[in-house]
Formats: sequence, structure tokens, C-alpha cells
Amino acid sequence: AEEPMKEPESLSSPEAVRKAAMARIGNLSKEEFWIALVNNRNKVICWDRLSEGTVDKTAVYPREVVALALRHNASGVILTHNHPGGDPSPSPEDTERTMEIAALCQDMEIRLLDHVIVTADRFHSFKDAGYL
Repeated sequence: AEEPMKEPESLSSPEAVRKAAMARIGNLSKEEFWIALVNNRNKVICWDRLSEGTVDKTAVYPREVVALALRHNASGVILTHNHPGGDPSPSPEDTERTMEIAALCQDMEIRLLDHVIVTADRFHSFKDAGYL
């Protein structure tokens, strides 16, 4: 008999995203940018690392976010990356890139649910801050 499938993780709040992101990338010494792809009920389809950078920056491209979402038939995306320096406050570049991704996602009818920046013990949610 086939084993029952495990219930997919639900990312329905910034707190749930924070916990998952901190566990995945909060303690890393280099910046990494990850995306969680979710279905229309915010159940995780997959987590994917988009880039690995240096101690204080990593590159992400809006078209890669949308291409990945379309490839996996995701209805929503959640962006996450870490700040190894310990301050989760977004840089001007973080904010600018998030708004670019938000605009492209809206054009493609993909929900951008949040962008969460984490450290080992702190986080910043663009949703909680009113940007999304």
C-alpha cells in the first residue's frame, strides 16, 4: 500500500514564513534569496533558492521569480532572504526590487504574498510594514 502523503506546509501568516525562513537561512554567513511557491490555499508547492551572494548582497531578477512560479503552476509566491549582518531592515535596493517583482507578479496574475528578511533571531515583513 502507498504511504499517505504528508500534508503540505501552510504559509498563511508572516509568522509562519518567518519560522520557515529562519530555519532555512537565518544563520547563514552569506546572503541567499529563496522563494516559496504556494497554491491557492497557501500550501507550499516547493521552496527554491534563487541565488547565493556575498556577506551583504545577493542578486534576484523579477523574471526568474515569475518564470519559476509559472513553471510550477503556483498561484502565489513568498520571497525570503537573509541579512547575515544581523539587521533585518530592508535596504533601498531590497524595497525597490520587491516593488518591481510585485508589479510583474500583478501583471501575470500571481499573488506576491510577502517578502520576509530574516536574521538568526529577527525579521522584517514587507506585508506587516504595509508595502504589500
